Amino acid sequence: MTRPKLFLDDTRQPPEVDILLAKDAAEFDEMLETHKATGFSEIYFDHDLGYRAGNGHECLEHLIERCELEGYPHPDIIYVHTMNREEWH
Repeated sequence: MTRPKLFLDDTRQPPEVDILLAKDAAEFDEMLETHKATGFSEIYFDHDLGYRAGNGHECLEHLIERCELEGYPHPDIIYVHTMNREEWH
């Protein structure tokens, strides 16, 4: 069974058409819940999710907590992307 892929970003579209999109932390949590039986094969995290929308780091922490405490399936690959160049200095 092929597990779905998830792209977390408030402004950009997923790089492939078959990747699911969550635009903020609330949608990310909904996707985790919807796919709790299988989890995701890949998750793409954007850091900045807009004003009052949470951020990718918080979403990753939430995912780790669910994996450790609830047995949520671990993703095979995690990607991190951002348009904020100042973060990398």
